[in-house]
Amino acid sequence: PCIKQLTNLFGRYNKSIIAVEEVPKEKVSSYGIIKGREIEELVYLMEDIIEKPSLEEAPSNIGTVGRYVLTPEIFDCIRETKPGTGNEIQLTDSIKMLMEKEEVYAYAFRGKRYDAGDKIGYIKAIIDFALEQEYLKEEIGSYLQEKGYK
Repeated sequence: PCIKQLTNLFGRYNKSIIAVEEVPKEKVSSYGIIKGREIEELVYLMEDIIEKPSLEEAPSNIGTVGRYVLTPEIFDCIRETKPGTGNEIQLTDSIKMLMEKEEVYAYAFRGKRYDAGDKIGYIKAIIDFALEQEYLKEEIGSYLQEKGYK
């Protein structure tokens, strides 16, 4: 699991680490996007993070995916973070502040992630998990075939 990979890396670096993945360029405005320098395979030393940038202002197409292992210093940063868009405190802004105090890493985890905040992503997750269950696999597979899917 992703969080296990993050905790293993936290044990090595003893620094905050966040999960990231490449996102399609047309979706960068839906993610927190990082700028980072790859220091080993799949591990980046973060240089910047921008919440939901336009494609033009995005420093990359490497997006955060909502999995974090953060040092306790993040709580001071959250307290100091001013509300932004929608009068909300953005964790991205707090992480950016944390980066001014200590190194923060990003990890392009191994594995599959579903975007349950997106209707299609949510449906894909349900179908995939159903097909992995022996007691559901046959019935769901038959249903999908009835609908014309292989």
